[in-house]
Amino acid sequence: MKPYYYIYSPTKEAPTRRHLTVASAIIEAERLATNNPGINFEILKCIAISCVRKPVNTFFLDED
Repeated sequence: MKPYYYIYSPTKEAPTRRHLTVASAIIEAERLATNNPGINFEILKCIAISCVRKPVNTFFLDED
């Protein structure tokens, strides 16, 4: 599984959409910033996922 990206702003709701490319994430962050002047939007990269299995596992996503 490839890493993916989220757009996050501390003053807005939690991210709801995964972006499969950094280019898509940049477009969305810029769109949100344009529509919300004065609010910062961060592009976050998911690099690993932890889940409860017996035992608890963390697996890392393939790098670009």
